Order: sequence, then structure tokens, then C-alpha cells
Amino acid sequence: MKLVLDWDGTCTVRDSLVAVVHDLGDPSIYDASLQETFATYGEALAAEVHTLRCTSEEAAAWAVEHVELRAGFHELVERFDTVIASSGLQQLILPVLAREGVQVEVRSNDAIPSPDGWQVVFRDEGVCSTCSDKCKRRSLPEGDPLVFVGDGWSDRCASLAADRVFARTGLAAYLDEEGTPYEPYETFFDVAAALT
Repeated sequence: MKLVLDWDGTCTVRDSLVAVVHDLGDPSIYDASLQETFATYGEALAAEVHTLRCTSEEAAAWAVEHVELRAGFHELVERFDTVIASSGLQQLILPVLAREGVQVEVRSNDAIPSPDGWQVVFRDEGVCSTCSDKCKRRSLPEGDPLVFVGDGWSDRCASLAADRVFARTGLAAYLDEEGTPYEPYETFFDVAAALT
């Protein structure tokens, strides 16, 4: 079994990318993406990331100070073969994992910091052949069965490729609309209990 965890809002209590844009960037761009001002998720993500004007070190320090992990994270990643697949940024994920002393494979986007605005570097070139967007489905590892745990918009396409899905909030609502089965969770203790 391969366990795939989304990062923002799944591994973390609150979405760290949204939070850093609010704290260190321009939240009006995020608000515009909620109003579907952008044609694709990839465009919205690039615009949000571009509002950051801080250094990588400042972003890392912010993440270490502000990002809280969901209850049961350590226990889950220690017990299962885990990959974090995120639309978020390495600059916000890796410092938190280092703080926690956790080593796990991370497949995420990156960014080129600049005082003129960060430029997102998508992990996968082009767009997904399934959803025609810059989604994380192509970052999923091989292996059967594939278990996916997520919470939001960027998890939609990837979750549909999994054999078993744990979902909450926006992802759960989407899967309900699609009539796709999933298992609800609040903490990673819930996921671990269901997988044993």
C-alpha cells in the first residue's frame, strides 16, 4: 500500500499557502481566485505565489513559527509508506518537516523567490491529460493499492485516481457531488485506525 497525503489543510491544520499569502503576500489575489477570476487552478496558484516578496529564509522562518500539523501526523507517517503530494511549495513544507524531525518523500511545486514576486515552478510540465489543469495527479506514486488523503480543490483529480480516499471539507463536498465514495476523517488517528 502507498499512502499519499496532501499537505495544505490535510497534513496542516490550516492551509499554509493561503496563510502565507495572507501574512506575507496580497490576500486580495487569493480572494479573487475564490471568485473564479482565473481560468484555471494553475493560473490562480501562480498569481497567489507571485504576491510573495519575501526571501526563502523569511518564508521558511514564517512556516516554522506558524504551521501546525494535524494530530496523528507523526504516528501515521511512521507506520505507513508515505508520500506527500502537494500543490504547495517546498519552501513552506520542508522547513516544517525538518522542525518535526520527519523524513518523508515530498512531491510538490517549488518557487523562484524574487523581490518582484515569486515565480511558481510547477513540478510537472504541461497540464494533466485528465483535468487539463496543473494538478498533482501526475505526482502520484506508483503502487497498489493507492490511498489518498486530502481536503481541497487541488486534491480533486488526484483523489479520483486512488483506490481508497479519505476526505474532509471541500474535497468531501466535491466527492459527494460526484457520487464517489470516500471515508471521512478529522485527525490522522482516524486514518491510521481505518487502515489497520
